[in-house]
Amino acid sequence: MKKIFLLICISAAFLPFVSCQKQEVDLLPPSEEGNFTTWSEVFESFWNAMNYNYVFWDIDETDWDAVYGSYAPRFEALGDYTMSTFDEAGELFQEMTSGLVDHHYLFALKSTEYYIYSQPAQIEILTRDYYHEAMDIQQLINNAQAEVANGRITQFSGAAGYVGDSYMVAMSYLIDNVAYIYFSGFHWTYLMYYTDNLESNAMYQVYRNFFDIIDNTPGLKGVIIDVRNNGGGYLNDLNLMHSMLMSEPTQIMWMRTKNGLGRYDYGPWTPCMAYPAEDSRRIQVPLVQLVDLNSVSMSEMSSLLVKELPNGAVIGERTYGGLGALMGNFDYSYTGEVENASYWIYTTTTMGKDMQGNRVEGIGVIPDVEVLFDRESFMAGTDVQLEAALDYIESAQ
Repeated sequence: MKKIFLLICISAAFLPFVSCQKQEVDLLPPSEEGNFTTWSEVFESFWNAMNYNYVFWDIDETDWDAVYGSYAPRFEALGDYTMSTFDEAGELFQEMTSGLVDHHYLFALKSTEYYIYSQPAQIEILTRDYYHEAMDIQQLINNAQAEVANGRITQFSGAAGYVGDSYMVAMSYLIDNVAYIYFSGFHWTYLMYYTDNLESNAMYQVYRNFFDIIDNTPGLKGVIIDVRNNGGGYLNDLNLMHSMLMSEPTQIMWMRTKNGLGRYDYGPWTPCMAYPAEDSRRIQVPLVQLVDLNSVSMSEMSSLLVKELPNGAVIGERTYGGLGALMGNFDYSYTGEVENASYWIYTTTTMGKDMQGNRVEGIGVIPDVEVLFDRESFMAGTDVQLEAALDYIESAQ
């Protein structure tokens, strides 16, 4: 039976909540606030929700008290909570959240007509000197199909379609005696548990093909997991992918969350572990994870795991920097998602650091071998990051 990674990482992080939450019986959760009549009331609700709900205050450079002093009078000046000043209020919310470090963070100011959004990470990544638009997945497929045509790639399997509510593209194949898989999201858990006639499902065939290649290729040189332009997904997917390749229990990172209403009320740092599945292939050949600027969330957590494996290496670019888990809301704990009739806060429930104690949120996972994305070469048919991964594996032979 496979060990459930999700429970191992989360249950330890949330143990402090069992007794603490009951101590605050007089607190009205932000999700239950409503009937605002002025913009000042909306601002007060939002500021307080962030003040005791946001998990990154000890590393975030935003001075939240200074934000209050600066913006409270500006919201008060907007007067009544009406659509006539909705756009102006939206601009103020965008300004005051623009520097937040949480790279999952999304704020929406809601109305019956439209929403105004703020996503600070999209501002930050534009400042990186290696910034580029998202990799063209269709071109990635085209490049692979060209290699199929010339015989370099064999045993190709590909699929695209919705897995639940998420659109997913995946392909697996053998190239230069290396097993390769690409997938645009960590949605294998949903696929496995909620798909009828799984064996005949095209997406499952991609997954199955990948492990068949590993199992049946004489002289297999290595394995590549490509999570470029991958927006993340289920924590439990580690059981279905990386745990199927590991040999030994491995600590991925350290995690902590909040255990009180105070801005700096944190629980202890707890180890986040991954374990080999009972039917793991326990590969000894090099395992490379390909990443880029748009590798987010589970792409980053799994990259930290690969970095800790004795045969693992992460190749590509520094990743997005949105590593925290998304697994609760304020009604359940002291952090996480908040929503009421006027606004929505989508924010991380845990803070993580790598095994060397380095902050990852807002920075990203630094690859073992940096290879920047070359769009011109990529669109012309040469994927320099993939070729670097193949060269790395070849050099290890």
